[in-house]
Amino acid sequence: MRVLLLIALLIVTGGCDTAGNAPGAPTANPVSLRTDLAYDGYIVPRNAKELRAPQNTFRVGSWNSTGSWIKLLQLTDDGEAVKAGDVIAKFEFPGDRAKEYVDQQIRSAEASRDQSGVSQATEVDILVADEQRKRLDAQQAELDTLRRGVISERDWELAKLTHQQAVFDADATGQHREAVKRAMRAEASYHDRNVDRAQALQDRFDTYARLFEVRAEEDGVVRHAFHRRRGRKVQKGDGMASGMHFASLATDTEVWVQFFVPEARWSELEGATRFIVESPTMSASVPVTVHKVEGFPQELGFLKNDEALPNAREKAYVVWALFDQQPQNLSAGVEVRVRKR
Repeated sequence: MRVLLLIALLIVTGGCDTAGNAPGAPTANPVSLRTDLAYDGYIVPRNAKELRAPQNTFRVGSWNSTGSWIKLLQLTDDGEAVKAGDVIAKFEFPGDRAKEYVDQQIRSAEASRDQSGVSQATEVDILVADEQRKRLDAQQAELDTLRRGVISERDWELAKLTHQQAVFDADATGQHREAVKRAMRAEASYHDRNVDRAQALQDRFDTYARLFEVRAEEDGVVRHAFHRRRGRKVQKGDGMASGMHFASLATDTEVWVQFFVPEARWSELEGATRFIVESPTMSASVPVTVHKVEGFPQELGFLKNDEALPNAREKAYVVWALFDQQPQNLSAGVEVRVRKR
């Protein structure tokens, strides 16, 4: 009898737990999903051209280097006006150590050219003097041929042969001289090309050096970009990946906001065109109106130029919005938050 009562008690107790506080049971008042979460955004110049870090590659002759990272050594102040052709930024040039190699190649080529020219000029001078001496010998031998009748017939025949041989030797020396001159011109051309090739190394070096300088293509205002990895604007001395947007050249002071809407939250924006921008640098929110939306979502790691983000593989839409009135205390390169109005 006691066993039956105990079993009945357990059944009653278990039934109460299942109906009341069983693990995993839905609560009476479930938490609703929030749709007012802010979106990450940045203030960017509106009428501007993006400036990007150059490719960190250098190849001149047997000297070469390459890398995916580059250091910014010099940067024009944010907001400073520049003229077309002014240097906006300079990056660390990996070819500086190759300058001695290039100079040595030029010096070596020029020295070989000069030495060859002097050597062959000396040989030509020697041949000219030898030819002149042999021409005189031929003339002397010719005088002996005029003594026919005074000397024996045998001596006259010998004088004639001597004259012919002297003329032959003089002509042969003259031909040798001309051959040396032709060889000298050919060798001079060869050495000139070697010098040109060495000079081309210098031209190539200078071309690469210019690639590590970013100059203004037109008059404008420099706007520093936001450095995603460092959480601030780009500064002199920063390292960055080649191709990274480090600054912009704006034609005016107008800015707008760029923000990212995760693909999973895109439905939140249906019909919404008005938003507010919040920043630690402002005491009040600033209203903006959507101007355009990129046609397809992209990975946040690419959009924010930071593949180390925890959500780098998450896709988001890029939205561009205009300020109702240009803010006075917001400059390009500032990180902001954007909310639905």
